[in-house]
Order: sequence, then structure tokens, then C-alpha cells
Amino acid sequence: MEPEVMILLTLFALLVAPGLLIQICLNQRLRIFPIVILSTGLFCVNAYLAHYTGGTKEILWAYIAEYGSLLIWLLGGLKRRVIHAHCVWPLPRPPIFEWLPYLGIASSVGIYLSWAGGYFEVPSDVYEHLSRINYFAHRLEQGVVDIYSPWHLLIAICLVLSNSTLDQVLMMFTALLTTWLVVAFFLIAKEMVSAGCWSRTQVNLFGLITAGVVCLTFGTSVFSFVRYYVFAPAFLTYPIYLYLAVCIGKRLIADDIYTLCKSSEAWLVLIGLPVLYLFHR
Repeated sequence: MEPEVMILLTLFALLVAPGLLIQICLNQRLRIFPIVILSTGLFCVNAYLAHYTGGTKEILWAYIAEYGSLLIWLLGGLKRRVIHAHCVWPLPRPPIFEWLPYLGIASSVGIYLSWAGGYFEVPSDVYEHLSRINYFAHRLEQGVVDIYSPWHLLIAICLVLSNSTLDQVLMMFTALLTTWLVVAFFLIAKEMVSAGCWSRTQVNLFGLITAGVVCLTFGTSVFSFVRYYVFAPAFLTYPIYLYLAVCIGKRLIADDIYTLCKSSEAWLVLIGLPVLYLFHR
């Protein structure tokens, strides 16, 4: 299997699939940020479990056990979710134009990176992050799971499982992580105005304009946050922090603190705050 395909499958298995299954099992509306928060929280638990109980095999067995439990939970609830034998759970089916903003973002990131490229000038912080990733990959090959930086451990796992080196997939990670950050800004902006009276088109347009303005003004020219901090944990923690802040703010405006404490946002905060600390300490 090609290294790029294996990396994509690994990222999906670690950052998407666990949270996706949990949301489906809980019969919740599928949203990207809760999926990522739940998945990263589970990743931290498994990494710490593997670190204190053995090594790389333990993290694999932990995921096998959790995936098995979630699938049993999911299959056990199928009978209650069958509707006229046609649909087992209400997966969203957005119109085709709903995917256009994401395609536009991915295309814009591709054009931008083909012009500016990744930020690998010397000196820069990126080499510190790359050296940490290589260190974690080396330790994984020795059967040891270090946990002082789950972000670098996550990328190192992708390298080890794909049997690749950083120089082979450097631009792939740059494109993936940059696209994720811009999509995250887009989703956060949409979340800010989703409870208003705007149409779906207006909400998407506001999200695209906001994401574009943030990317263009968050830094100076090619020396910008979007380009400089690609391999830093801030690419994951900063969007999660903004998303949690927006969710809490919206809930407090609509309800009181007591209602907030009983809401799903409270659970996301309880999971998200430890994730932010562990990934960015």
C-alpha cells in the first residue's frame, strides 16, 4: 500500500472513526469538531495506557477493544433504529452544493502552497517539531510509547505504520494540516451564526469570507500562522479552543449556567480541556 494512502487511513482511524462511531451510537447529529475532540481524547487515553502498561502493542490492543465495543454497541442498537427496513440511522445527506466550500478551500490551499510552499527556512521552529516527530518514530520502532507530546506521537505513528520518512510525506502533511486549519476556521465561523436567521448560503458565504480574512491577516505575507506553524500542536488545539469558546458563548446567551452544565457542550468542554492541555503543554 502506498505510504500516502496508509497515512490517510491511519489519520481517519485515530482522529475521525472513534468519535464518529460514538456520535452514531449516541444518536447525535454528526459534527466534525465533536468527532475530533472525542477521537483525540480517546487517543490520549490509549497513549497513556500504552505508556504505563507496556508499549506499542498495548495501544493497538486498546484500539481493537474500543472499536469492538463501539461496533457491538452500534449493532445492538440497529433494531431500535430501523425505520421501515430502509434506514438504520439518520445519516445526514447534504445537497451537493454543501460540499462546494470544502472543495473551494482545498483548491485554494493547493494553489497557495504551490506558490508559497511549506515554511522550511532556516532558522525556524519547524525543525524542532520535525526532530520531535523523528524522535517519537524512533522510540515507537523500539517498542516504547513516549507521551510528553501526543501531537508529535500522532504523526510519528502515521510514519511508522506507513513505513515512510518525513522527507517523503512532508508536503502531504503540509497540505493536509493546512487544509484542516482553514476548514476549521470555516466551521467555527459557521457555528457563530448558525442559530441566526441567515440562510444556508449566507452562512456558508460568511464562513468562507471569515476563513479567508483570518488566513490573510493572521501573520505577515508568506510568514503567517497558516504557513509557519504547520507541524505545531496549535494547528489542532487552537481551533478546538475557539470552537469550545463559541459553543459556550452561544449556550450562555440562550440559556443559563445550569442549563449549560447539563448540555452536550459541557461534556465536550470536560473532554476538550484535558486534550488542549495534553497536546499543547
